[in-house]
Amino acid sequence: MPVLNLFKMKMYDKYFLNRLQKNLGISQAEFRAKLHLTEQEQNRSFPDEFDYERLVFIVCEEYKISENEFFSDFRYGNIGKARQTVCFIMSVLGAKNIRISNVTGFKKSTISNSVRIISNDYDALLRIERILEKMNQQ
Repeated sequence: MPVLNLFKMKMYDKYFLNRLQKNLGISQAEFRAKLHLTEQEQNRSFPDEFDYERLVFIVCEEYKISENEFFSDFRYGNIGKARQTVCFIMSVLGAKNIRISNVTGFKKSTISNSVRIISNDYDALLRIERILEKMNQQ
């Protein structure tokens, strides 16, 4: 299973890092030292201004669907997987489910389910790595 190189791509926020630090069971100072993080980097928040439209465009491009299909009510082919990928990426970047729900219009339970499904999907994780690289090329 691939490990997303979120640290190299700077695609993380303080909530993600705090969860990781707690899961490792080490102090914040030790955690920062191991990852060579500054305190400012560790305390980064999900951006107030997030380019959701650009994320959807890149995800649609990766899954070879149109934006109209993404925003439609259809669930065939890769449409559902593309929506789940958007939810997963926003969650990994530190957005809370309520924020993702406000932006996407999806129910919070749908978002939680999407994150769970994508986190166990090897192909989707490979695609996400490519998507994040494209997002960083702004």
